[in-house]
Amino acid sequence: MMAFYGPRPNGSGWGLIRESAKTEDEEKAKKKLAARLRQVANDRDGLDDFETSAHRRVRVEELLDELLADYERREIKGLESARLRLAIHKGKDGTDVIPPVRAVFGPRRAADVTTADVTRFMTARRAEGREPATVNREVELLRRAFQLGLESRRIRRAPAFPGRFPEKNTRQGFFETADLMRLLEHLPEPLAAMARFAFATGWRRGTLLGLRWEWVDRAGGVVGVPDSKNGEPQSVPLDDELTAIIEGRWRSREYPRLGGAIGVSEYVFHRGGAPIPTSTFNKQFRKACRKAGVSPGRLFHDLRRTAVRNMVRAGVPETVAMTITGHKTRSMLARYNITTMDDKLDALTKARSYAERRAAVGENVSPFRSNEHTNEHTSRLLSRKAPPIAGNLVGMPGFEPGTP
Repeated sequence: MMAFYGPRPNGSGWGLIRESAKTEDEEKAKKKLAARLRQVANDRDGLDDFETSAHRRVRVEELLDELLADYERREIKGLESARLRLAIHKGKDGTDVIPPVRAVFGPRRAADVTTADVTRFMTARRAEGREPATVNREVELLRRAFQLGLESRRIRRAPAFPGRFPEKNTRQGFFETADLMRLLEHLPEPLAAMARFAFATGWRRGTLLGLRWEWVDRAGGVVGVPDSKNGEPQSVPLDDELTAIIEGRWRSREYPRLGGAIGVSEYVFHRGGAPIPTSTFNKQFRKACRKAGVSPGRLFHDLRRTAVRNMVRAGVPETVAMTITGHKTRSMLARYNITTMDDKLDALTKARSYAERRAAVGENVSPFRSNEHTNEHTSRLLSRKAPPIAGNLVGMPGFEPGTP
């Protein structure tokens, strides 16, 4: 057994540390103790972090659990997504689902995870057909778990994480007005009202599902949420279309409860008093799209893209459009690829028309009249010989030579 003073594993200062030498040979034990003392000195001098057996025993699953606990404490908006990617949860058939990150890295000691291990995980996930963005999110959570472990001094080292996969995240897909009209005929409430609201404002599905009546000022004609996805408040004034939607939902706020009682929902877009589950929402939206005959693969989020495009085409300044839709940065707005093939064709047509107009004008332009007096004066100036000057300088017409 070796005993020496060094930094405690919990980061609470220095104290007496006891470790097994794992040998009965006294000379080998002395060498191991000397090596540990050098490591303590390196830690003290800031050259390297001192790692104890307690640090080496920490498993990755512990770091993942601590990351989720940190997200819960700080009420991170991506908490639910992180849980699906890191925590064991029940599948649709009632069995436990172990996310890939936990299945591959969870049982392993954090000190044993290498850069090559993470790279192999990323490669394997792509080979399974996972999108680059999905793999990047998983690895980012793993990296954050290691980082949090370093900050709390639960571990003393972490692998260097490989670069992210490139993501082709330009958003595509729009709803023309005719598409929306056909879709509304097949959407049940409150999905139809949500679609109309999103088509006009570009508000996100999650924002609309969680919209509460306490955030609606019917008298003042304003709807606002105190905390949107981008972490900032979001509001929009009610024009005639939005007012009609809100008033229709106000008349539908009551719902029947068990025993014949009548309940009043706190949510604007509710079903049975509660927000519609995401899985149910997506299923009903896809079904309505099929019945309406719109292009396959359409998403509710396409209504958000359409709202942005319509505002930009109407001449609304991008800064104003961003305050309505809730985009925090110009770069996020640019991802929507609001230029369609029709826009590009229109640009080509306009450019061709411009060129044709210029060509027509060019054929009818008369040359400037010749000014004989000016031409004669210019010829005399150019024919003058420069006066001789000292040195190798050469006098040129129109330039004054330097002073010798």
